[in-house]
Amino acid sequence: MLLDVPMPDMNGDRVLREIRSIRPDVPALVMSGYSSRDVRELFADCPVVGFLQKPFGVEVLQRFLAEIARAQQ
Repeated sequence: MLLDVPMPDMNGDRVLREIRSIRPDVPALVMSGYSSRDVRELFADCPVVGFLQKPFGVEVLQRFLAEIARAQQ
């Protein structure tokens, strides 16, 4: 799952907690314009597989998703 931090109605950390209450095994990748430190603090009790700092290109996203897929195997 790819989550942004600020989202309409429910921030990414809350969305992840809700989804993990149903599917605790779902890997999550967070993207944000916020600093990685801020994001780590926000998601401290709900681990994610990685963080992408905005802005980023499609190639960066593809490479990151491929790395995550390899790690999940």
